Amino acid sequence: MENQVVNNQNNERSFVCNCSFCNRAIYSDEKYYLVNDRVRHGRTSSLVEKTACEECQQQREQVARNKANTAVVEEKHRLIKSFIFGALVMLIPLALAIFSFVKGSTDDGIVFVVLTPFVFMMVSTLYLDETFLNDAFEDVALFGFFHGPRLIVELDIDGIIGFIIFKVVLFILSLFFAAFMFIFGIVLCCLLSIIAFPLAMYRVAGNIISYKN
Repeated sequence: MENQVVNNQNNERSFVCNCSFCNRAIYSDEKYYLVNDRVRHGRTSSLVEKTACEECQQQREQVARNKANTAVVEEKHRLIKSFIFGALVMLIPLALAIFSFVKGSTDDGIVFVVLTPFVFMMVSTLYLDETFLNDAFEDVALFGFFHGPRLIVELDIDGIIGFIIFKVVLFILSLFFAAFMFIFGIVLCCLLSIIAFPLAMYRVAGNIISYKN
């Protein structure tokens, strides 16, 4: 928000205007500000130049600082929560790795150990919702839960029986298809998180810096 400070040096005290916020009269020997205030018009908004006395401007700046501090705290909390959720879900492959090593399946254990940090990055990035990873997860991992073939049946006994049998078979196949797409989507998102995770961290850091400024 651009503010223009007006400090009159005129020795004669004369009326200038009223403060747009408190309606107090502003005189020529007082400091006042020309500010751009956003005014909403239904779903749209526009910047309108208004006049603020020094007291109102100080209050506006304090409110802006409070909002910025609140936004910074909320963004940091969101980042911490993303790490917590990522760490909790990361315990699943970590537990599977320990279980595999205990059973003597060294190869499986190594796979789960390698997968652990990828799961952390994926879940943390999905929670922050700052990158393309969320769209990729919805398009691939959840594809099998929302897409399936449609069947047109004839309204007779044979058609109804065939429809019931088809629906049972389709349900079983859909479960396998959904499970395959879900696992494939998770693996794909884990690999993509190598790029998405640092990008999400960069954007969150940018949000915090912009709020502070």
